[in-house]
Amino acid sequence: MEHCFRLVNQLFLVTPLFLKTPQRIAALVFLIMVGALVAGLIERQVRRALAELQQPLKGLMPEGRDSLRPTVTRLFKAFADYSLVQVKEACGRVGESRFARLNPVQAHILELLGLPQPAELCAQPVRVCV
Repeated sequence: MEHCFRLVNQLFLVTPLFLKTPQRIAALVFLIMVGALVAGLIERQVRRALAELQQPLKGLMPEGRDSLRPTVTRLFKAFADYSLVQVKEACGRVGESRFARLNPVQAHILELLGLPQPAELCAQPVRVCV
């Protein structure tokens, strides 16, 4: 869990921040803790799934090496170039959302986590502005 706290300063890019009330400080600390916990759980779930399959995650490392114990930093960096394009209608409502195609590494990570593809997860009927 300690390495997840290192993420707070590295991956989550936390910088000095002025908060006026103790409640806001407590809320920010709580959100940072939840983020670190979720990051740790993602790493654990992927590692457990890879151990069950007894197969490495191919192509995650920069050199394309396989990894049996990927870090959450590497897992998150795999999605750094993923994008979503939203087209807004004249009334301001989002009319259409288009997701980038997942590369094989991204698709495998989502599969290991038991998550659907983003396009499936966020599919919603388009409503016309009145």
